[in-house]
Amino acid sequence: MFFKVLTIMVNKIRSSLSSLNIILLFSAILVLVLASSTSVLAADLVIEKTPVSDVVISDLSQPAVFSFKITNNGAEDYFTIYSLVGVKIEPTESFFISAGEIKEILVRVYPNKDLKQDTGSLVFVYKIKGENSGIQEDTLTLNVVKLSDAFTAGSASIELQSESAVVYIKNNYNIRFSKARAKFSSVFFDFSQEFSLEPFEKKEFSIPLDRAKISSLSAGQYIMKADVEIEGIKNRFESNIKFSEKSLLETEEESYGIAIRKTVISKVNKGNLETVADIVIKKNIISRLFTTFDLEPYKVERQGASVYYYWQKELKPGEIFTVRVTTGWLLPLLIVLAAVVLAFFISMYRRSHIIIRKRVGFVRAKGGEFALRVSIHLKGKSFAERIKIFDRVPAIAKLYERFGAIQPSRFDAANRRLEWNIESLDKGEERVLSYIIYSKVGIIGRFELPKATVVYEKDGKIIESQSNRAYFISEPKHKEEF
Repeated sequence: MFFKVLTIMVNKIRSSLSSLNIILLFSAILVLVLASSTSVLAADLVIEKTPVSDVVISDLSQPAVFSFKITNNGAEDYFTIYSLVGVKIEPTESFFISAGEIKEILVRVYPNKDLKQDTGSLVFVYKIKGENSGIQEDTLTLNVVKLSDAFTAGSASIELQSESAVVYIKNNYNIRFSKARAKFSSVFFDFSQEFSLEPFEKKEFSIPLDRAKISSLSAGQYIMKADVEIEGIKNRFESNIKFSEKSLLETEEESYGIAIRKTVISKVNKGNLETVADIVIKKNIISRLFTTFDLEPYKVERQGASVYYYWQKELKPGEIFTVRVTTGWLLPLLIVLAAVVLAFFISMYRRSHIIIRKRVGFVRAKGGEFALRVSIHLKGKSFAERIKIFDRVPAIAKLYERFGAIQPSRFDAANRRLEWNIESLDKGEERVLSYIIYSKVGIIGRFELPKATVVYEKDGKIIESQSNRAYFISEPKHKEEF
């Protein structure tokens, strides 16, 4: 309509003006038209941009997000946001803003792959176009980063007594990850977890530890690997785990046995540092003679009546050093027992005043019976008086009433006991009592006779003593007949 009116006015003036004047007038009118056109095509908007997440990951398709606050100082209109430099902007549909209205919208920005090749700040031009108000240009700034820079993974120090390890993953930027998966692996653990991360959030995970597994590890720095997967894209992050130093050496000792005494001493390195283990065993000068070791000591030291044995070994974490000690008391016990028995007999010998010995010998009988001569020998160690000697005839045998020089004073047939009486016996004086027993039943093998007993008076005291136990093995030895 405007151009139609302008044409009519030019035609009316053309007839009254020269050609030069017409040209000058037309130029002036054209300037006015252009000026009028420019004022009509430019939108009058005030735009405030607040980053919600101004970071894009070069490996992922997640957008940068901005909150736009748009104030329309011009006429009401429908507006569209777009870019011509390889950036997709949402929303793509137009939105209406009345005159003087303030509009808040959330804008998502998707740079293409070419723009995300270089990391760092990305500044680009975008446009807001009104259907009637024209076009207004502005700029946006994004931060392009790699996925490998988006996270930090790490672990807290692990103590020797720790029951669990604490690992973490931290979001380094103002961007939200709604779904991520991480696998943490090291010599201490293997652990996988799915999670989400808010901007700048640090998320921690507690992982149970295998106590048996870490008992053999030395203190120091160990590598932890964290494989993070987002939208099918994987990236590996590595960090150090500090296994804190702890020195802990425990001693275990066990002893058993009596006659053969065995002792097992063990040093166990339950820390995580290499540790020198020392074992010291003390023995006296007697027990050392009967003691053996499964390992030779590196040093033996004598201090007075004691002897010290030393062992030493450097142990790695979880390693055990064991020394086995065996002390055999059986031989010394037998020696002591023999000495006690010998002492007893010596004491008995010294306490007795009459020594009584019993002997037996084979006798050939005319009738072919089995016969033995029994002899009881008495010897005085000192003077003794009112001496009685008792002996018993075995039940299997009969007494042959033929005796030696000294006749028995009595024979108790019911109890099968012989009795002799001797008035006195001087020191060094000897007497021999003898008798014969026989049996019609042949004896095969060992034939043992009971002990003889002597009872006498010495210094007003009645003392009793017994002989040895005499025996005969049935091997005929023809010595005499009766």
